[in-house]
Amino acid sequence: MPARYRLTYFNGRARAELIRLIFHTAGEEFEDNRIDTGSWGQLKPNTPFGALPILEFDGLALAQSLAIARFLAREFGIAGKGRYEEAVVDSIVDTANDILGDIIKIIFNEDDKLKKENQKKFVENILPFTLNSLENIFHKHGKGQSYAVGNDVSSPIRRISWLHVKAKRLEINPTGGPFYV
Repeated sequence: MPARYRLTYFNGRARAELIRLIFHTAGEEFEDNRIDTGSWGQLKPNTPFGALPILEFDGLALAQSLAIARFLAREFGIAGKGRYEEAVVDSIVDTANDILGDIIKIIFNEDDKLKKENQKKFVENILPFTLNSLENIFHKHGKGQSYAVGNDVSSPIRRISWLHVKAKRLEINPTGGPFYV
């Protein structure tokens, strides 16, 4: 029997990795449809917003990575218990997405001087402040566990781990705290 869910994205992690991690965390099967850039031109006009990822299921299509992630986390019961915990989880995911935007600005900046300035600002100010803030939220809402809220699985821990990998790619090696390896 084919998988109920079909995730379409480029052959890379980026904006689809959180979605894939949610599927794996929930133990849900899905079709991981990875396309190459050559196929994108034909697919793009048929997408809701001219962008990927797209999640297809039950004859429906859902776009935008965080909307998909939130939908799946709620579908699979890993978005927090109750609306307040869901909102805390959402705030963590949105914060991680903000950091991803900062990382993308560094990675894809072609001006070497501006790239180095942005990287310095990111390493010295943005990343330490954000990780400290997230660590405080995890301690407050995660009840001393390694979870975002409560004492069971919730999706943002995966996002934070992925951000750490991206930070390493930028040769950022902060020390201390539970998010560092």
